[in-house]
Amino acid sequence: DMRGECVVSVHKWRDLVSETFEMTLPITGEGNGRVKGPHGLVADCLSLRNLLADLGATRLRFVIDPSSVVHVDNVFMCQWTATISVVNDADNVSISHSGMAKFVFVDHRLSAVDLRFDVFALNAALNDWQASS
Repeated sequence: DMRGECVVSVHKWRDLVSETFEMTLPITGEGNGRVKGPHGLVADCLSLRNLLADLGATRLRFVIDPSSVVHVDNVFMCQWTATISVVNDADNVSISHSGMAKFVFVDHRLSAVDLRFDVFALNAALNDWQASS
């Protein structure tokens, strides 16, 4: 859950992903849909951290549904849910969205991740969140 924790240490990402790592995701307005290498993951996490701050959110959590995991050789696919939350003394509010992920491992490190989710539904939920704040 390093992405959900917005980890910005290149060294920590290098322990998990290959130097040729590539993540693809739908274009959300925050980037071009491709994240490359450990440095790209740090930039992605900084972008997520800024988005969370703009929303006043205190937590981003990704959860994988274990019953959805399918794998063949070094390729895994699963369903995931991301929850963005504000948790403090006054509020406990969250929004969630789900999608599918494909992970490819090479030499026990992530070499590719492909995330798929409904960008329009996520943007609508984020807009509703901001309007109600």
